[in-house]
Amino acid sequence: MLFLVRLLSVALGGSCIAILTGYLWCIGDRSVLQKVLLNFFAVLISIIAASIFGEHLYKFLKK
Repeated sequence: MLFLVRLLSVALGGSCIAILTGYLWCIGDRSVLQKVLLNFFAVLISIIAASIFGEHLYKFLKK
């Protein structure tokens, strides 16, 4: 069950990463380095958010 919830969280995080990366890459006239850094932080935040969401969902479903 925990594996399934974590897999769902990773899939959710992956879709958030794809959306954020596409959005951040199209913003304004930033340099490539700034875009790469923005995308890196977007990926990092999405992974952290997905793991926190997965743990809370698991605790909720376990009750």
